[in-house]
Amino acid sequence: MVKTRIICTLGPSSGNETIIRKMILAGMDVARLNLSHGSTRLHKEKIEIVRRINHRYHRAIKILLDLEGLRIRTGMLKSHRPIELKRRQIFYLRQGNIIGEGNIAGFNYEGSISDIRKGQHIFIDDGNICLKVLAVRNKTLRTEVIVGGFLKENKGINIPQARLRF
Repeated sequence: MVKTRIICTLGPSSGNETIIRKMILAGMDVARLNLSHGSTRLHKEKIEIVRRINHRYHRAIKILLDLEGLRIRTGMLKSHRPIELKRRQIFYLRQGNIIGEGNIAGFNYEGSISDIRKGQHIFIDDGNICLKVLAVRNKTLRTEVIVGGFLKENKGINIPQARLRF
């Protein structure tokens, strides 16, 4: 009995019938759909494609729906342009629906930011950007950029040392 499975994420570049068929014939066992991205219509189309290929080739490819959990994300940016963050720069994260630019951006955490403490690290965009909290006031975090990069809209924020309440 085979205990290993090949799980493939179907996304924009692997979402058409030809590519999915090639993936299945190459050994894909499970088609993963990340519901954090894309529309319901696009996900339904991919599910229908997998089911159609399953039927045509007498396969039993499973479909895994990866549900979006609770997540903190960066907000909108002026003109939708990324903000360049440089090492040692002071940068502010403010709760709420603000348009970010320069040295400030919004984030969508609705709980109390008093659970975030001075000295804790904030990782953005899967850790590509790292900030260190210098101060917490009202709805604003004053941070120092430890690892810089281009801050984009709707990127995930992780604060592993904080006990956040959702």
